[in-house]
Amino acid sequence: MVRTLSQRRIVENDSSGFEHVFVGEEKDGVIVGLHNWIQMYQEEKKGNFNYMGYIKPKPQNRGVSYMSPSENEQLITVQFEWLGDLKPESSSFIGSSPAFEFALYSLCFLGGEEKQVVQIGPYTVEVTCYNMRHRGKTYIGTAFPAAAEGMTPVHAATRIQATHRGREARKDPRAAQDKKNMSHAAGKIQSQFRGRRTRADPR
Repeated sequence: MVRTLSQRRIVENDSSGFEHVFVGEEKDGVIVGLHNWIQMYQEEKKGNFNYMGYIKPKPQNRGVSYMSPSENEQLITVQFEWLGDLKPESSSFIGSSPAFEFALYSLCFLGGEEKQVVQIGPYTVEVTCYNMRHRGKTYIGTAFPAAAEGMTPVHAATRIQATHRGREARKDPRAAQDKKNMSHAAGKIQSQFRGRRTRADPR
């Protein structure tokens, strides 16, 4: 897994997935990657990093114009300049260890989906993991977190289950259809049973 994240070089002097996520890089005057709070902190100490503002997430409840940041926030989206180049929007965990993020992104990579919703403490997080293919092998191109806006834990669980069902259906379409038919038949039987009970005792 370390090789999967750290060795994606396709041409000479290309960056690895690890460097892209945890160190950051510049392409055509635009900053890409750099989703690690420790690197941000170290570069700010050196005077290379200019924090330009907190991007307020969309509200999860009606009647609230935005969600205010907290001094204990551990998942943020910000805008910044690094070495004079701008990154308009970048999301990152705050206070987490590189080992935790490495493990999280590796698990999402193994899950096989480009976007996966996970529950991390109080946060419902959508982890994006872009893969790259080279010489028959798959590598992590980039991985980063973002708040799953508007999602309750129930919504997140439903999305995770739907992703799992889709993956199983692609593996064995016939078995997935059989399972769907059985579920439909069971639902019909239960509905008929409830109907008989209601007619027998309308009260």
